[in-house]
Amino acid sequence: MLTIQKQLHPASPAALMATGIFLIGTFAQFPTIDNTVGTVFAILLSLTGIAVYGQLLRQLAQPAFRKQLLGNPMNPFLFGTWIAGASMLCLVMLKYFPGFLVFARCFTVLLLCCWGAYLLLVLSCFKKLLMRPKNLLIHGVVLLAAVATQSMVILVSHTFSPLPSWFLQIWIGCGMLLYAIGLLLIICAFHLHKTWNLVHDWKNTNCIIHGGLSITGLAMLTTNAFSSQFILCCWCLATLLLILIEMVEVWRGLLRFIKFGLQRGLLTYDTTQWSRNFTFGMFFAFSHAMLLQIDDSVSVYVTIIIEQFLSVWTYVVLFLLILELYLAFRSHFQSKNTSSQKSRA
Repeated sequence: MLTIQKQLHPASPAALMATGIFLIGTFAQFPTIDNTVGTVFAILLSLTGIAVYGQLLRQLAQPAFRKQLLGNPMNPFLFGTWIAGASMLCLVMLKYFPGFLVFARCFTVLLLCCWGAYLLLVLSCFKKLLMRPKNLLIHGVVLLAAVATQSMVILVSHTFSPLPSWFLQIWIGCGMLLYAIGLLLIICAFHLHKTWNLVHDWKNTNCIIHGGLSITGLAMLTTNAFSSQFILCCWCLATLLLILIEMVEVWRGLLRFIKFGLQRGLLTYDTTQWSRNFTFGMFFAFSHAMLLQIDDSVSVYVTIIIEQFLSVWTYVVLFLLILELYLAFRSHFQSKNTSSQKSRA
């Protein structure tokens, strides 16, 4: 959860996304803790969310902030974290407070309007990126359009179920199309940008390349609008991309460690790092939901592999969340101390 500062990064709701998917998915693997303090964490996350969105809306009211945010065609995609973060908050409240449903439905309608406006904005940004200058390196932030879309599918499926399968298939298909467009732009950008450097030009948000597929798969499972075989193919592709992308991340981390050392190279806080926590937690949620819902047509060996994997992945997600929270709070207090020292000087 994020501590409010004077000026929040536009992608700050990514912290809410990451913590929310942890409470929805991975936290259930610790039933004793979940049953005793889960509601407390849900309330704390909701209060944090109110503070974060309140601060961001105040910043959005400032012309200078809007100009900076909308001046680059990449930046408006960050509003996808606002949509997905709010969706995760609503789902967390529904998990721990089922009586929240009536309010959740009203909130969902409001969020649907925001998602519609966001979709129009990113479509115009896609058009600009197609005519981009060659020196603009496009990265995983453009896939937030797909993440926001699929998060709305999942939320609506929980608040207004049941819905026609054909409608849900079209909606999820639109998210898949947004994902395909974004991925194609990323691949073309790296191909055209001949001088890109792994240490400096590879962005944390590129992990959304596999996270976008994971949330798509979870949307398919939530809606029951796709066959088990199709969902399994999506899981296999998400797994393959996770392995490939994280191999690049490990290599990049090693290069940064060699060049900058442990502190500057690996343990420096950046808001975009929350995207990794979210995608790891989403892959767990997708895998766990598939294990529970997929039918007997899938080989028993596949289910055994997923079970063994989840028993390890649970602790990976937990460790990374604790680490990111530590880095976030440390960064906050360091900047606070620096500001107080400057004011005294």
